[in-house]
Amino acid sequence: MRWLLPIVLVACGGSMSGSSNSTGSGGGNTQTLVVQAGAGQPLSIAGPGGMLQLGAYQYSYDSYGGSMLTQVSVNNWSSAATGVATVDKTGLVTAVSSGTAMITANSDMGTGSATVTVGMTMSSSP
Repeated sequence: MRWLLPIVLVACGGSMSGSSNSTGSGGGNTQTLVVQAGAGQPLSIAGPGGMLQLGAYQYSYDSYGGSMLTQVSVNNWSSAATGVATVDKTGLVTAVSSGTAMITANSDMGTGSATVTVGMTMSSSP
């Protein structure tokens, strides 16, 4: 008798919650591009000057119902609110001021985005 066990692989230990995605086109399989921070980090930065590394991942489903999340190469990163946060070509987000910024990754597999929140800085009183 053979037993088939489902296996789920999550890259970088990141959480799917708080990430945003959009569907790309793939040869036969349903593929989605997910943008998220690694190692379970939240999509937030404490204040201006802080940084957060983002990655783009392809979430694929095979014909047997299995799935896998793997990092993909990004052609272009962009920020919809550069006054709040900027992003470089590697996906490193740098906070500029308090607020939220939609960070978008474009790859050959599709486009995905995530909202990064920049919090208020604490000031000391004299």
